Amino acid sequence: MGIHPADRTNTPEKAAAYFKNPVSAGPMMVKTFQPGTDLFVAVANPNYWAKPVVKELRVVTIPDANSRLAAFQNGSVDYVMELPLASATTKFDKTKFRVAAAKDSGTFMIAFNMGPLQPYPALKDARVRQAISLAIDRAQIMRTAFGGLAGPNCGMQYNTSNPYYLCSIPGNGVRDTAAARKLMKAAGYQQGFKVQLDVPNRVLWQDAATIIKANLAVIGIDVTINMVTPDTAISDYINRKNWGMMWFGNNAATPILQLSNWFAPGGVWANNANVPSSLLTQTAQLLNDAGSSKDAATIKDKLAQVEAIAWNLSAFIPVGTRFYLSGSDIGPDLVQGLMPGQLEFVIATRPALATS
Repeated sequence: MGIHPADRTNTPEKAAAYFKNPVSAGPMMVKTFQPGTDLFVAVANPNYWAKPVVKELRVVTIPDANSRLAAFQNGSVDYVMELPLASATTKFDKTKFRVAAAKDSGTFMIAFNMGPLQPYPALKDARVRQAISLAIDRAQIMRTAFGGLAGPNCGMQYNTSNPYYLCSIPGNGVRDTAAARKLMKAAGYQQGFKVQLDVPNRVLWQDAATIIKANLAVIGIDVTINMVTPDTAISDYINRKNWGMMWFGNNAATPILQLSNWFAPGGVWANNANVPSSLLTQTAQLLNDAGSSKDAATIKDKLAQVEAIAWNLSAFIPVGTRFYLSGSDIGPDLVQGLMPGQLEFVIATRPALATS
């Protein structure tokens, strides 16, 4: 969380100017930042009481995954995220490079626009959204598009090191096209329909979307894949509020926070998907109850009730465990990602800062 001067950020124009050179009270401060360019530079803050061991941190945008890998291999960059799948089996010099796939506390998903500007009448019907969930082959998506580096997910919560995880989709998330067709017929769409799937253009995500397109064709849904480039432009689609369905991910530090992103008023994805607050009254209360409890059984029960409501609503469809394939040649005790594959860093200082 950052704290910034109110009088310099209280209008969009002031904020745009301020964040090019914001105030820093931490160990690093901004040296170079121009929105829309490919370079961000932070340098050690000479006024900070603990001295960073790294004097300068340069963040460079390299949109193409293969170009990122090449820059990493030739030493142009020291830390890289979202590498191409082939790098998982590339034989690197382990004395110089560390490349690994790390599972995240997150879930790949298909999200549906639940607002009044949803352009596809079929997607306004929960039965159709459930049919889509039943028709996709989660195992195939994670095995083929993501090289089996992470597995399918049949619950809303992340399924890595989570004692509250619950597989809540009927049939344990195994593909069931017969059940999907039955729901499509009940909703009046047995002949299918056409729809656009918006996908931020990130490494491997197009491969996942291609499998989803083939999966849904079996139940008559004709999917056009729209790869949004650059991937940050997906914000424009979200802000216009008139998109239909979208591939993305939702991650958070805890299961309660992750579910709150989807199913609490004001949650990131509740807002992104324009979910009416009236549909979230019960889930918000359950999440509040879970958050205020210290009893593991009570928490698990409350979250299970949220998951049941989540299936009935089916505003979001879980697909698989989110993960990142990243690489580093940085030595120990210097700089490391806060989470694998994330653009958040812990920079060592002398003396060392407390971590808890």
